[in-house]
Amino acid sequence: METVECKYCLSDIPKKAAKCRYCLEWQDKVRKKNIKDNTKRSVRLVDNLRLKKPFQLILVEKLPLPYYISVFVICITFFAIIQFSWYRLNEDKIYLLSFLAFTIQMIISWSCLIWIYNVINDKLDYFIKVSSLNKRKAEDKFYSYNAKMFNNKRVLVAGFLAGIIASAGDYIVGTPFETQEAKFLFAGFEFLYMLFAGAAIYSMMYFAMFLNQLTTNPKKNLMNIDQKRSIHKIGSIHLKTSVLAIIPFFLGVVAKLIGDWSWELPIVLWYASFAIAIIIYIYWPLLNVHGFMSYDIENQLAIVQNKIRNKLNDIEIDPSSSNFTKLNELRALENSIAGQNTWPFDTKSLSAIFAAIIAPILLMIVDKFWSI
Repeated sequence: METVECKYCLSDIPKKAAKCRYCLEWQDKVRKKNIKDNTKRSVRLVDNLRLKKPFQLILVEKLPLPYYISVFVICITFFAIIQFSWYRLNEDKIYLLSFLAFTIQMIISWSCLIWIYNVINDKLDYFIKVSSLNKRKAEDKFYSYNAKMFNNKRVLVAGFLAGIIASAGDYIVGTPFETQEAKFLFAGFEFLYMLFAGAAIYSMMYFAMFLNQLTTNPKKNLMNIDQKRSIHKIGSIHLKTSVLAIIPFFLGVVAKLIGDWSWELPIVLWYASFAIAIIIYIYWPLLNVHGFMSYDIENQLAIVQNKIRNKLNDIEIDPSSSNFTKLNELRALENSIAGQNTWPFDTKSLSAIFAAIIAPILLMIVDKFWSI
């Protein structure tokens, strides 16, 4: 058998050998590169098929408690430290109510992202099933959006920027505190809770994009609004996350209204921008849900109306009581379908959410004019 020297260890190996049996090096550089590329591609594929965890969950995973209890304990402990520090300063104690409201805001912002992660994790099969894409493409899209939602580097950057802008903006515009120590204490505290709020908004906006993708063209056979596992379910999931988005925003405005806070134009614009983001977050995916629920009702009505026409033709031939009874049943069904709601929640809930967004803005406007 003809042999050659290995290019790396100089051992004798068969001429056609692709790999040295002694040093285990590939003799063909192109093949070696292809093997490495395929290995990297396989690693990336496995990595993509792994749900990314939000940093909000990673921070509390080491505690042997349910995540919502862990978040509550950590935030309340931090508030207790702030409260103790505040009592050592010569400041009005009314502002501790603002700190408490901001602490509740941080608890909700921290917990809601973990809740969203759990929803995505639990509903993985359903999200894939409802999509109009084939299973493989639906899975790719699912894991792609999961990686974007919980890309912790970008999430932390978004939260960091929100914290810097909020704390620096308040410091520049002015705070109602007497001492420099109090101003710095609040700036640090504001940075922390806005870090969680900004990170939550970043992830929740990607969650809205993901739901929007699903509802752009869902499978028609899963759209029946009378079924529990339907497109109606996506709207319900989104509604719950919308409520979680509104409560921290509302608490932030209420916290600012406690005491002698200054409401300058930059602060008003800051909170107004949050309100706009929340409005987009709520209504963007829900408009698609509403459109497909309306489409589904139109289809159901068309089927029933066609049956009514056929039954009227039957009555002309055979005006029996059974045919008239069936006609009345079809007309009752037609009225029932026509009266179905085309939103994934009742109008009272819609009005309540809309009011919860508008109310904080109105409070800011009233407070501004009242001070003038």
